Amino acid sequence: MNGADLARAGRLIYEIVVEFTDEMAGPPTLAELLEIISSGMADGGHPPKLDAVLRDGRRPAKSGRPSRAGDLNDAVFVLAANLLAGLTSASDGRPDTVSAALVTALHDAGVILADATAEDVTAITTASRQPSRKYRIGDLVALQATGGGFHVAVVAARNRFGTAIAVVKGVQPTDAAPAGPVVIERNYYTDDQGLHDGGWFLLGHDDSLIPAAEPEFYYAPVPWDPDEAGEYGLAESPGGATRLLSAEEAAAVGVDQPGFTQVWGEKELADHLNSRRTG
Repeated sequence: MNGADLARAGRLIYEIVVEFTDEMAGPPTLAELLEIISSGMADGGHPPKLDAVLRDGRRPAKSGRPSRAGDLNDAVFVLAANLLAGLTSASDGRPDTVSAALVTALHDAGVILADATAEDVTAITTASRQPSRKYRIGDLVALQATGGGFHVAVVAARNRFGTAIAVVKGVQPTDAAPAGPVVIERNYYTDDQGLHDGGWFLLGHDDSLIPAAEPEFYYAPVPWDPDEAGEYGLAESPGGATRLLSAEEAAAVGVDQPGFTQVWGEKELADHLNSRRTG
């Protein structure tokens, strides 16, 4: 891997930290930064866990507070995906090679984090996290809703964005498969581990609820660069085709809301669905 590749990776890490700092009014912890970077390794599944080794072989101390990574807009995760794609293509793609390059790029970035500096990190290790269950496309899953009833969704697709679930509108009164026609309210991306750890359980299977086209991935507009995602946002298909959103569609899918994201971790998705419960 040449110096230009590492310099570009360092700039992307720097941009990730700047983006985080702007959104959260403070820099990320080392664990939060590694969580963001690991999202670029997901490849449609659950991302590996990245851990750092500090000087003298120490591990970073746990902060004791929840990670803020799930509250970020998509822009920071796009940077992470570009970072990992660049490092992987410029190397042999082996996890140990990419991890070593990450350490060098982190040093080049020279960032100061909430609990460490870039120079404190001497190694980055990876550990695979396998999902406890592999869901099939067409599986119906349910999640107990706050205040009673159940959120129901169909596993709609599995692609480079993650595992797509199409959530049925409203809260179902029982944990049985919905009877009669259903209306899909919104699509979200998570992963099999997120469904399992987030409290979802298998309800049944219904191929008739699988959407004809895999759900698109939405990007919120970038105020300082309208050409990046248009005035109202951008939709991208799993195949890579993009289109600009109208104001009406942006409002319908929530792209116009502050802090919009379409990728959710296990607990965050449950909290989000319960917070916007329609009954």
